[in-house]
Amino acid sequence: MRLSFKKSIVLIILAAILIQVGSQFIYIHKIAENSAQRLLSYTNTTVKQIENNLDSAFKSIAYTTTYFSINSGVQQFLAEEEQLEKYRMLTFVNDTCQAAVAMNSQIQTALLFNKEGKCEYSYSSSEMKFQEELQKVERECYKEAVNNRFIFYKGDDGREALLCITPIYSNKAAIFTESQRIGTVMLVIRPNAIMKVLEETGNAEEVEFYLLDPRGRIMAANSGAEVLEREQPGYTYLEREIWGGQGFRIVGKINNHQVVREYDLFRSQMLLSCAVMVGMLLLIGWLFNQTIAHPIDRLIEEVAELGTNRRKKQITGKYHFQLTPLVDKMNEMLKNNAQMSQRIFDTQQRLYETELVKTESEIYALRSQINPHFLYNTLQCMGGIALMNDQPLVAEMASNMAEIFRYSIKEGDKVTVREETDFLKKYLDICDVRFNGRFRWEMEMEEGIGELPIDKMILQPLVENAVYHGLEKRTEPGGMLWIKGCREGQSLVFFIIDNGGRLEGERLAKLQETLADRELLEQERRARKRIGLVNIQSRLKLMYGEEGGLTVEGKDGKVIVTVRLPIEETGIL
Repeated sequence: MRLSFKKSIVLIILAAILIQVGSQFIYIHKIAENSAQRLLSYTNTTVKQIENNLDSAFKSIAYTTTYFSINSGVQQFLAEEEQLEKYRMLTFVNDTCQAAVAMNSQIQTALLFNKEGKCEYSYSSSEMKFQEELQKVERECYKEAVNNRFIFYKGDDGREALLCITPIYSNKAAIFTESQRIGTVMLVIRPNAIMKVLEETGNAEEVEFYLLDPRGRIMAANSGAEVLEREQPGYTYLEREIWGGQGFRIVGKINNHQVVREYDLFRSQMLLSCAVMVGMLLLIGWLFNQTIAHPIDRLIEEVAELGTNRRKKQITGKYHFQLTPLVDKMNEMLKNNAQMSQRIFDTQQRLYETELVKTESEIYALRSQINPHFLYNTLQCMGGIALMNDQPLVAEMASNMAEIFRYSIKEGDKVTVREETDFLKKYLDICDVRFNGRFRWEMEMEEGIGELPIDKMILQPLVENAVYHGLEKRTEPGGMLWIKGCREGQSLVFFIIDNGGRLEGERLAKLQETLADRELLEQERRARKRIGLVNIQSRLKLMYGEEGGLTVEGKDGKVIVTVRLPIEETGIL
């Protein structure tokens, strides 16, 4: 079913509104969803990074405690009962502790306890009360005998520390048993060494990270909170255990409301822009319907009526200003078409006959201008020579003149290139006598063009123009006239070159413009009323149209006239 133009526009606007609203809501939902997923992915990645960093730190501390527990010097120090000998070993033990602390900056101090729980050595001086507290911790862990056991210590005075405890056995024992145990090494880790890994991680407003000890106490948190609230609405929790099996855990607490809140302003802006776009689409649809769609429907009906109702010749409906110029142009076109179809046949026939008569008349008039002009100049020359010379020379000129007259009145408009060049030679012989050898001439025709047809006396006016407007005015000796002809593709090209005078600058530009413009050419031809390049160009254009014609240029003191005539296998077009 085909819909009307108006209904189609309404459907397009409704579809645009639905697409706009739907895309905006989908876009907002996807942004919120992707943001939550990115934050969850970021939290997982950060938790994993914290886990790796803490595992690395715990492992480094564990290596150091193991180093102490298997050190033979430390073992001898704890096993020695003589106080004097033990005093002598103290320097070695101190150097060992110093080297270990230097390798691991996280260690604050190291303590060695004998199997009775008495502190035999402390790397750095500690408060007596703190040392007693650590001794109690050592006693609590003594029976379990776990290697590299980490304990989060939190004293009554608020002091916090991470402890790493490892039993020391005699190096003489093949199997480590309780009877072979000679003491314990305890490393006290700096409070901020482990804590700052968490405190410097993430934005606490979006994600809170907690490090918990096996008893669930908070060792560190990037938010500084002292209590972890679990299963709190609006939060997502991630929990992961670190340092295999000892109960230390990392908890990530994601604030879902905070994540979404950052996009509230963006969502509001998107909804506002969506509402504005929908309003604009509705307004544009209403205006389009009132000013274009409805008038176009009426115009289509009228145009359809023009094709079926022969009495209806014009569009008569009234339309808004948007369609008024279109209706006026259509009415004008209909009127012009009607008038044109009425007179087109008569006009074509009349134009054909008129152009034919005009062309023949102009060609005949141009030829009749050339022959009397040349006859006048030649007879004047013969009269002067008759007064100054004997009859032989006059007889020769008369003979040439007779040949020229006979050639000019020869029936038919077509001659060969050879006949035209022979005619030019006789004409130039007369010019030689008249100007007493003031200039020389050369004629060169390409082999093979002599039998090609050409219009009679098409080159003579150009040669005459070169003589009388160029060489005749030359006062210095050395005047020269060149006549050349060749074939270029489907054209005959002739060059008439003389060095009789300079043609350049504004004069040359004006002549070239006149020869190239048909309107200027006709105006100049009617104004001059004499033979010249303008008349010759008019003749060529009348006979050959755009395929024939001449051009003029000045170069190195020479005037070069180039004539191009079209040919076919059967002759001139």
